[in-house]
This record gives sequence, C-alpha cells and structure tokens, in this order.
Amino acid sequence: MYPKKPIIGHIAIFIIFIIITALSIASTAHGKPPSSDDQHYVIMGYNFQKYGTISLEDGDIEDPEPTAFREPGYPVYLAICMFLNPVLRNMDLEELYSGGLKTLRLSQIPLVIIIAIFVMFIIYSFTRSYLLAYIAMFLTGASEVMSVISNHLLSENLAALLIVLVSLSLYKIFKTGRIAYFIMLGISMAVLVLTKAIFIYLIYILMIIALILLFKKYRTVWKKFLAGICLFLFIYFAIVGGWMFRNYRHFNEFTLSNKGGIVLYYRSVLNTMTRKEYLASFIYWLPGEGARETLLNMFFDEEDYKNLDRKDESGYRQGTKKVLAGMQDSYIQQGYSEQESVLLADREMRQAALQRIIKDPARHILATIPIAWKGTFIETGYSFMIRNPNWFILQLRSVVFLNIFLFFCFFYVIIYSIVKKKWAVSLFFLPPFYMFFMHSFITHNKPRYNYPLIPLMIIAIVLLAYYFIQMYKNRKNRDRSISN
Repeated sequence: MYPKKPIIGHIAIFIIFIIITALSIASTAHGKPPSSDDQHYVIMGYNFQKYGTISLEDGDIEDPEPTAFREPGYPVYLAICMFLNPVLRNMDLEELYSGGLKTLRLSQIPLVIIIAIFVMFIIYSFTRSYLLAYIAMFLTGASEVMSVISNHLLSENLAALLIVLVSLSLYKIFKTGRIAYFIMLGISMAVLVLTKAIFIYLIYILMIIALILLFKKYRTVWKKFLAGICLFLFIYFAIVGGWMFRNYRHFNEFTLSNKGGIVLYYRSVLNTMTRKEYLASFIYWLPGEGARETLLNMFFDEEDYKNLDRKDESGYRQGTKKVLAGMQDSYIQQGYSEQESVLLADREMRQAALQRIIKDPARHILATIPIAWKGTFIETGYSFMIRNPNWFILQLRSVVFLNIFLFFCFFYVIIYSIVKKKWAVSLFFLPPFYMFFMHSFITHNKPRYNYPLIPLMIIAIVLLAYYFIQMYKNRKNRDRSISN
C-alpha cells in the first residue's frame, strides 16, 4: 500500500494515533453500574458467553429462557470480549457488576481504533492524499461521543463499524464488481441487521440497485456479477434467517426483535402533536437546557410542550409505556408467559400504529420534520485528553452549530455526488442516509440512535474539503492556461 521509503513514518503515525486514542478513551473509563440499555446488553452477552443462550434472564440461571427483546449482534460482541479476557471469562454476573465493568468497557477501545483506520483507508481511496486520510483518522479518534459510547456499553460503535464496512463494500462492488466484496457485503450487512434491526429493509433497495448495475454497468460480465449477487443473498439470509428461525421456533414469529411495534407506536403517537406542540418541538429538542428553557419560556407556555417530556406522566412517552403495560397485564391474565405477553403486545401495538399512520399519512410525514431535527444533535465535541481548559471545550462544544455543519457537509456531498454523477460515492453514502431517514420516519429518533453516523460525517467533511481543493486547483490551472 505504501512506498518503501516512508513506511516507518506511516507506522509511527499509526502507533501515535493508537496510543493517544486508547489513553483518551481509557482516561474516562469507569466501573459504575450500567444504565437500563447497557444492562440489557451486558446480561445478554453474559448469558451467551456462559450458557450459549441470548437471554435477558438475570441472576445466573443455568438454563436461561431465550428472549428476543433486543438484537443479538452487540451482545455477541460483548460475549466474545468476555471470553477472550480470562478475568472476565470466569466471573459470575454479580462479580462482573462489582469489579468487571471497567475492564469490559476498556475492551471497547479497539472498535474506535478500527473504525478510524477504516475511515483513513476510505479517504485515501477517494482522494489519494495521506494528509487528508490521517486528518480523518485523528478526527474519528477524537470524537467524544464515540468515547462516551465505549464507556456506556451500547451498540452504536459496533453499528458504526458495520455501516462503514457495508458502505465500503458497496463502493468497491460498484468500482470493481469483485466477488470478494459481495462476500464482505453479505457478512457485514447481515451482522449490521442483527445489531440494528432498522436496516432490515435496506436489502430491497440494494436489490433494485444490483439489478440496475447488472443491466447497465456489468452486462458484459453479467454471469460473474449475478454470481456475486447470489452469494451475497445466500450469506445474508443464512445469518439473518438463522436468527429469525430461532425466534420462530421459540415465539412462533419470524422476527428480529419484539420491540419494533412498541417503537413504531410511540412514533405514531407523536403524529398527534398539536400545532403549538409541533412548533415548540423544534426548540424543546435542542441540546442543553439554559438557552432551550429561555426560548421555550419566551415563545410558549409549559402546556404547549409538556407532553414532549419523556418523564411526564401524561406525556406521549409515558402514555405509550402505560399502553404496553396494560396489554402485557391483559395477556398475562389470559395465561401467557411474560415473554409471550411482550411479543403479543408488540404485535398489537404495531397494528394500532400502522392504522393510525395509514389513517392520516400527511401528519406522519409532517411529524418527520421535527423528529429528523431532533436526531441531528449527535456530536458533543472533539478532544484528545484535553478536558480542563474551558476555552478549548467551549470552542468545540457549540453543539447546535457543530451538528448543523456536520449534516450540511453530509447532505451536500450526497447531492453533489448525484449532480456530478459520482455514483460510487452516492452508493457509499446510501446506508448512512437510509439510517437517518428511517430513524426519522419510523422511530422517535433519539440522537443516540444516529451516533453511528459520526465516522461517515467525518468522511463527508474531509471529502467536501477535497472537492473544494480540487475545484480551486482546476480554476487556478484554467486561469493560468488562459493567461498563457
């Protein structure tokens, strides 16, 4: 990959980057008890490592009951981390909570480093510039959010790596059509779906694109390209279908997880926002508290936005939880188990949500706008172990402007690549665009859900800088040729 002469310099840069990034993330690692979502993942990972079962059963039960409340991708990753660490491998769940969580959190550091190296490789593939590639790598390692996610034992960093791999595979398939990239796409796409179920529908879009490429770009080698498509489908359905069949065997339903209906129901409830709630939501969902509270008090009464509060007992979020609890109680009274009650309630809430959306699709589309706005505030800042100087933190934590800039670059590069017919670049950014759109359209789009976009945002920023540099150079050369 590199010329022989400067190879020592490249190795030195990698070593410096790995040390700085590892120390930066490790400096924030802690052994505090996990939150609700973290705890789910830890329990599932522990049960899989200890008993070979994906289960949310707590308390070291030798034969835990299988569950499908969450996707299995990240718990399996945590189980691998526990198995590879001899200290964690022999701990029981109580010991893991009391003395093993910090070690488990430290084991997430390689994810960030691997993501950053892939980002570097992608930028170099796009630009052939080592400088821009290393800038992208260091920016990725410096993301505070990726460091925070590592210390919260959440699935977003694993999802970020998988999205990068899927995007890279699509880019390489468009450029080369090689079978190896179809295999890479099949594996990374399947694991991504088992990590973030929202990607389940992406395969339909990819199949349409594959057919277009088959008839337009790869007509002369259509047999090879078709073989690649078939191989991709086989790998994908073997992995994803295996998990769905497991759920059918246990719960009598082909499903990835049994909480999709609950999420969709909450999203459909947000469609019922009043006009004032709709307008207030743009301010209410701003990050931080000081400026947000000032603006809300300036333009709205508390009644205009109280239903948006996740903790308000009469609000949309708590109302959804009450509906879920009522349905579960009803099914349990009918003799169903707790797991079966969750599954049946999820199914009923999905049907209710779809009926509400179909009844008034215009409201659903309109609600997508503030919900998309809500999910844009994903990055909190950038730092490499420099946390005390207030001026530095304030400069890099202008969260609203930082994220508006990130998304501007992201969408600009996508539109630019389409206008300039850079289809390989457009295809590269399809998975992250799909993710953001789907989170806005069928979920309540909590900013955390979009954390996996951060490496792709960094790629977009550096790529946009490269395009501007090229435009400047071309204009300069054109002016020089005219003057001569």
